Amino acid sequence: MELAMKLVEKAASLGEVVDVSEIVHNVIVDIVYKMVLGCSVDEEFDLKGQLQLGMELSGAFNLADYVPFLGVFDLQGYVNPEFD
Repeated sequence: MELAMKLVEKAASLGEVVDVSEIVHNVIVDIVYKMVLGCSVDEEFDLKGQLQLGMELSGAFNLADYVPFLGVFDLQGYVNPEFD
């Protein structure tokens, strides 16, 4: 929070345009990271990406749920998805 305020003060003193919504977004993301992981934003662990992947996989239609013998083949790639 203090860092965000310092950035706003610096930009204001230089007469630059400040995107307050981006600063607030970053502060909220930092708070969530500290609540969930116990540390600040970590570039190695993409919490937002992991949550999106989890939501995508939980809502995806899996053919193997309806035709069990196809589960061995993992035709849709849900069992072992390729991560970027």
